[in-house]
Amino acid sequence: MSGEFTDLFAVAACGAVVAVAEAVTIPLSRRAAIIDVPSHRSSRAVPTPGGGGIPIAAGLLVAAVLIGDANAAVFAFAVAAFELLGFADDLRGLTRGWRLIVQAVGGTIADTAWTLLRRTRTLAADPERRQAMGRQGRSYVEKHFDCRELARVDRKLLDAHGGRR
Repeated sequence: MSGEFTDLFAVAACGAVVAVAEAVTIPLSRRAAIIDVPSHRSSRAVPTPGGGGIPIAAGLLVAAVLIGDANAAVFAFAVAAFELLGFADDLRGLTRGWRLIVQAVGGTIADTAWTLLRRTRTLAADPERRQAMGRQGRSYVEKHFDCRELARVDRKLLDAHGGRR
């Protein structure tokens, strides 16, 4: 499939999954008594079935899988992580402090994965840079590590823990 068609198909599939999953999730949430009762922090005035983010996350995950590139994988991870947080909040009512901590950690992990992905792509596209980094790494290891000393340390550890010769 072409890129534009794949993207269009992914959007349509996302919408279909959300529509079907919401129709199933809302009655299940009511039956399981997962109800979000409004509080001073709420944006709603009436009790609402919880877990409504699950179908949205499921639709986004389906779209990410259909798109299928590394950016979509990082996006899918972030969606899944934040949906788990939202569902935990629906079930247990997380405090603002805990939610902030988990969101900050999740955002940091997603940003780190995105940065690693970009840098890996940059490195993959530049063979001269890869070779230079390989030479630098080998030089560092040769300068800072003595293979015979490392072998001696490994042997001591094996002997101390019943390793075989």
